[in-house]
Amino acid sequence: MLLKLLPRLKVTATLLDRLQAAEHGHQQLARVLERLKFGVILTDETARPSYANARATRIMAEANGLTLNDARLAATTPAATQRLREAIIVVSRDAAIESRRLRLPQAPPRLPLLLALVAIAEPGTVISQDGSPRVAVLVTEPDVAPPIDRPAIAETFRLTPRETDVAMRLGGGLSLPEIAAELGRGVGTVRHHLKRLFEKTDAHSQASLEALIRSFALIE
Repeated sequence: MLLKLLPRLKVTATLLDRLQAAEHGHQQLARVLERLKFGVILTDETARPSYANARATRIMAEANGLTLNDARLAATTPAATQRLREAIIVVSRDAAIESRRLRLPQAPPRLPLLLALVAIAEPGTVISQDGSPRVAVLVTEPDVAPPIDRPAIAETFRLTPRETDVAMRLGGGLSLPEIAAELGRGVGTVRHHLKRLFEKTDAHSQASLEALIRSFALIE
């Protein structure tokens, strides 16, 4: 299950075997899932979750795109809810379909939630009644930027505190006037710090600088 859920971590089969064999393997897996920057929900074929990490719990509590209705996963419209629950059943039953992607609309101006449904148990022909998790629902919020590791940026490029302030806000998507207003400085001062950031990071455009800063995103 870990190999299917976390391909970016490149875990080995040996680690997976150890996690499954150890008594505290589930606790270790839960700690890993809690640090991910996307929501993870483990659900049975009837869309009843048995686990949700902190990010997924927050998303469902906001009830904007994805929520719980009678202890079952639901979207904000009946049609979207039907698509979600049908996709869960298909992924859990059909051996030819290991995953499926969905978009769940949120209230404007929020962008739709992006869901990836991944089978974590061997597909069966009937719905099990034991509540065992069979599908992992991975939830991404496209308009929510992950936090940036401020100490890592400052140390890597030897930035001053004020240069780090500007870098953090650039990575957060703010414009130069917005950064100036937030820091209580003139735009000219912010441009000076931006010039120093270009020199210290060897970035050649504001877009490349912003991408570099975002690459220091923390895994939550």
